[in-house]
Amino acid sequence: HRQWSEHEHLPYPLATFVESLLPSDNGEKSSVFRSRSFWGAFTVVFLIYTNNYLVTVTEIPWIQMNLSVDMQTIFRYFGIVSPGRMGALTIYFSVIAFAFFIATHVSFSVGISAFLHAILVTVLVGAGLNINDGGYFAPNPQKFMIFGAFLMTALIVVYIGRDYYKRVVMAAVGAGKGGQKIERHAIIGLWLAVVATIVAIAWITQLGLDWQISTLYILFTLMCFFILSRILAETGLFFVQAYWLPCTILIGALGPQALGTSTMITLLLLSMVLLVDPREAFMPFIVNVLRVSDRKKVKLPAMSGGIMVAVVVGLLFCTWLTVGLHYRYGGPMMDVWATAMVPVMPFDTVIKEHQRLEAQGTREQADAISGFARFGAAKPQETDFSIFFALGMGLVLLCTMARLRWTWWPLHPVAFLIWASMPAYAFAWSFLIGWGIKAAVMKYGGGTVYQKLKPLMFGLIAGELVALLIPSLISILWFVVTGDKLPPFRVMPG
Repeated sequence: HRQWSEHEHLPYPLATFVESLLPSDNGEKSSVFRSRSFWGAFTVVFLIYTNNYLVTVTEIPWIQMNLSVDMQTIFRYFGIVSPGRMGALTIYFSVIAFAFFIATHVSFSVGISAFLHAILVTVLVGAGLNINDGGYFAPNPQKFMIFGAFLMTALIVVYIGRDYYKRVVMAAVGAGKGGQKIERHAIIGLWLAVVATIVAIAWITQLGLDWQISTLYILFTLMCFFILSRILAETGLFFVQAYWLPCTILIGALGPQALGTSTMITLLLLSMVLLVDPREAFMPFIVNVLRVSDRKKVKLPAMSGGIMVAVVVGLLFCTWLTVGLHYRYGGPMMDVWATAMVPVMPFDTVIKEHQRLEAQGTREQADAISGFARFGAAKPQETDFSIFFALGMGLVLLCTMARLRWTWWPLHPVAFLIWASMPAYAFAWSFLIGWGIKAAVMKYGGGTVYQKLKPLMFGLIAGELVALLIPSLISILWFVVTGDKLPPFRVMPG
């Protein structure tokens, strides 16, 4: 946190919004609540969503205010393959506001990333190559490309902060030099991370995995959440997906003949439980909590204790509530992804690989391999995997070097971390709108106008948040009182 917040000065857009609503150090109410632009933006957004909600759940002849424009015809005209959610220009007010709070080259990169990916897919499909072939758990070139981008980003982030991280490690082992004081919580955090990593490796090893495979799996998992946290701190992209899984990388890189069916199904089931869709992960939100507590001078021990209590109470309550609701009312079958698709994905993937090994007559041999012998028997499933892995690493590295070399370079490496994900496609237009607004403000109005518009942007976020929270509460109360369900009111993707 110290490296990102004070040394690299990352923007933390989510933390900035939360901080803007909190009282000042002397206890006075935030000045945002005295801003007319804040309440004006809040009211407009709130009324738009309230109107659309009434249209959805009542028979009152309101006129729905459509916040989405179909762009499919334009994409088809240019021959763009599968624009997905990007095919609709949808306005997300909070996304526009968060884009306003970050550097213009970052917001532009997030907004343009899905377009770049759509162009890449179109070109490759025209050449006869589908880089996203197979199921969600199946290894394919696209997953290796994004994994390469994540790995290179992790290496660059560690390299940038190498001095601070080195001092933390040296202080943790008692070899720190005088004059280079490291916070006590950083040292404790490092040791806790080391112990937790060892425990995690031991835990999944006892499930039947070799410790070598367990180590790689946990390291890949840690890297995934590390970079997701970085993305959130740098872009404010509150809905973010990795779009690769440690199990798919291990299966694709080593090959089924080196892992065997037992190891593969264990890896796949682990990923189904822990990583199937890390859109709302713990670590990315914690880095924002650290930022807010740091700016508000909250003591870390007190804050950490509060977090632990909240996590434990939340887990206990949600476990009791979820199990009780499922036994009383059944599973949430409206969520087809969670109830029908995800549970069978690991088995579909491993059955295909099992049948392939059976056809080759190597299944028993693959199941007998263990330890370091797995790496000797490794054979990547496709040569394309290595090519696209190198492509992902190369794009991030070249983009980083270009940013250091040319001040005018418009593209941030984050584009290649998220460009294949559903959030990038869904939020593309809103990020570009936010980028356009900020670019125009900074060019024609300067910093003074930018500061004056901040409360208005805070109002957009708060208005959308409250306008979406109230329908959720109404639906819960309606179900508790009447036993009936109101029509779903969906705004955000996912």
